[in-house]
Amino acid sequence: MSGDQLIESELPAIFGDYAGDENCKHFLVVCRARSRRKNCTGLPANATCTWYFNIASVDDIRPIDRADMGIVLNQIEHMRRPDAMHLLSRMRDQFCYKVLARIDSGAFTDQELLALGYIRQERPHSDGHYYLFDPAVFFEKREWNTPQHWAHPENFTKRRW
Repeated sequence: MSGDQLIESELPAIFGDYAGDENCKHFLVVCRARSRRKNCTGLPANATCTWYFNIASVDDIRPIDRADMGIVLNQIEHMRRPDAMHLLSRMRDQFCYKVLARIDSGAFTDQELLALGYIRQERPHSDGHYYLFDPAVFFEKREWNTPQHWAHPENFTKRRW
């Protein structure tokens, strides 16, 4: 399925899935598409969306602020493997709090994506494989890793090392 078809058919459903999430107010979409047409159907009210089309490397992405949700559609398959791994890592570590990536079968194994923290998601009416990075799901809560054990507990969920 082309990037243009994904933007028209699947992106509104993805936006709709996160419409009720109070923490998803800014989306970052990375997509390979010919038309570069932005489809914001289903985008939650008072939410914003930043678009990047047909990037050659992760250095082409220059977000102003960290997005609440990153969406990668039809992009990974058109990049060299190391660049694709770098994109998924930077989306997770620097650009977004959560990331949903659509990856064609054969591009990466489930184990490789799990090593990056991406867990496979079943999406009805979809012909691709979706992988989600969500720290709340991936990282289990540990008693020793809580705000009370930090020097500055107010920064516990705001800083990355």
